[in-house]
Amino acid sequence: MSKNLSKNESENADDEELVELADDALVFVAKETIASADEDGIRTESEIADIQDAVSCVVVQGAMEEAGLEKSAGSNPILGLNHEDTQPDLAASIDSLHKEGATLHDGESVAGLAERTIERNKVWNLTRVSEQLGSNEGGWYEQPDGERYYVKFYENPSQGKTEFVANAIYAKLGIKSVRSEIIQLEGREAIASLAVPEATAASKDAQSESNDVKKGFVADAFLGNWDVVGLDNDNIVQGSDGFYRIDNGGSLIFRAQGADKAYSRYSISELVPMRQPNRPTGDVFASITDEDIAEQARDLVENLSPNDIRAIVDESGLKGEERNRVLTGLLGRREYLVNTFVKTSQENQRSEPSESRTRRSVNETIRMLSSQETELSKETLARPRSEIVCDYNHIEGQKIDVVSKKDHGTIEFRFKLRTPTELTNAQATRTKSESEETTTPSGAVMRRGKITYDGPSSTESFTLCDAFVFEKDGVKVSIADPSSRVMKQSLGVDFGVVYKEIIRQIDAEFD
Repeated sequence: MSKNLSKNESENADDEELVELADDALVFVAKETIASADEDGIRTESEIADIQDAVSCVVVQGAMEEAGLEKSAGSNPILGLNHEDTQPDLAASIDSLHKEGATLHDGESVAGLAERTIERNKVWNLTRVSEQLGSNEGGWYEQPDGERYYVKFYENPSQGKTEFVANAIYAKLGIKSVRSEIIQLEGREAIASLAVPEATAASKDAQSESNDVKKGFVADAFLGNWDVVGLDNDNIVQGSDGFYRIDNGGSLIFRAQGADKAYSRYSISELVPMRQPNRPTGDVFASITDEDIAEQARDLVENLSPNDIRAIVDESGLKGEERNRVLTGLLGRREYLVNTFVKTSQENQRSEPSESRTRRSVNETIRMLSSQETELSKETLARPRSEIVCDYNHIEGQKIDVVSKKDHGTIEFRFKLRTPTELTNAQATRTKSESEETTTPSGAVMRRGKITYDGPSSTESFTLCDAFVFEKDGVKVSIADPSSRVMKQSLGVDFGVVYKEIIRQIDAEFD
C-alpha cells in the first residue's frame, strides 16, 4: 500500500509540475508578444490580434483551472498578467470574452471565472469600525484610505453569493444599488458592499415618489426581492445622486433571515402581491401600473441577456444545486417576460401559437404547482399560479391559467372564450335550471351552475355569474354562461358590493 501511495504522490507531483510549466509558458508567450509589439510604440492590427490570441489562451486556461476542469499548480496563470504592464491587455481580453459570451463546455462563463480569480486574489486591508447593524453578523469596515464597506458574514455563504448576483443584475439594468464583492476576511468568506455616498434615511413617502425606486419594480419582482424596502423602509436610502437599494440578501432562493424559499422559473407571480397595499412593498409600489410593468419588462429583456445572466452567476462562485436553481430561475423568468410582454407587444394579438413559448403538459404544470409553497405570508402568494399555452384560437391569448387551490382540494383552470361555442349556445336553451342535466357528446354531464369567488382562508363565498358546469370522471369545469348578459337582474346581486367585498377579503388575506 505504501508503495502505491508513494507512486500516486509522485504522479500528482509530476502533474502539478507539468501544469506549472504549461502555465508559465502561456504567460511568458503573452508577455513577450505584448513587449515585442510595444518596442516601437505602435501596435499594428496584426500585433493587436496576436496579443489578443496570446492573452486569451492564458485566460481560458486560467478559467478552466478556476472551474476545476484542469489541475492547478496553486497559482492561476491569469494572475501572472494581472500587473501594471500587462493588466490593460488582460482586462481588454476579458471584456472581449464577455461580449462574445465565451463559455467552457460546462456552460460557465470564461470571463466570469477570470474576474472571480482576480477578485479572490485581491488583498483586503479592512479595519472594523462598527458593530453589527442588521440581522446578520457583520459591521462597517474601513480601508486605510477611508473607503467604507458594510461586510456581512452569512451562516450559509451561498446567500452572500446570491446577494452579489442580485446587486450585479441591478447594476446591469442601471438601477441604483450597492456595489458588492465576495471577499475573504478574517479567514472567512463574506460579502462587502461599498458605502453609498452621503446616505440618509428615506421615508416611505419619499420612496414611493422616487423614480429611482419605482423604475426598479419589475427587477425586484424578477429577483424575488420581497424585502427590497425592508420592514421599516430601511433597505432603501437616499444618496447624493439618488435612491439606492442597499440590502438585497432576501433575493432569489433565500429569505432575508436565511431560510430557503421557492423561486419559480415559469412565471413571476410577485408582480401582483408586491403592489398590494398594507405591506411594505405595496406602500411604495401601489402606484405602479400595468403599462409601467410592461415598459420595465421590455427594458429588462433588452438590457439583460442570457449571457449576461450566466456571466454574473458564474462570477458569484455559486456551485451545485444552488447555482442551478438561481441560473434556471433567472433564465426562465426572463423568458416569461419575453413571452408575456415583448412578444405580446410586437404581435399584439397572437394568431398562431409560438413554438418558443414555454409549453408544458397539464400533469407537468400541476406537479410544478404542487412543489411550490402555499402559505399566507408577506413573501409568498397564497396560491401558486402558472399557465399552459394551447393551440386553440377560440381561447383568448391562447393561454390557460392554472391555480393551485389546495386549501379547497382542487386545481383550477381559468381561461376566456372569444365567442360562445356552439355547444353552450345550444344547451343554453335546453337546460333552464340547476336541477336539469344533459349529457354532452364526450360523455360529460352538463347542468347550470354558478362561478363563485372563494377566499384562500375564508369560509365565505360570493356568486360572480351564471355558468355551465361540466362533470366527468371526477373533474368539474365551469364556463361562464354567455347567454346570461344581465347578471345583476338574473342573480339579484349588486356587483359593486360583491367587488368591494372581494377586494376587502383579498386585503385581509395579506394583512
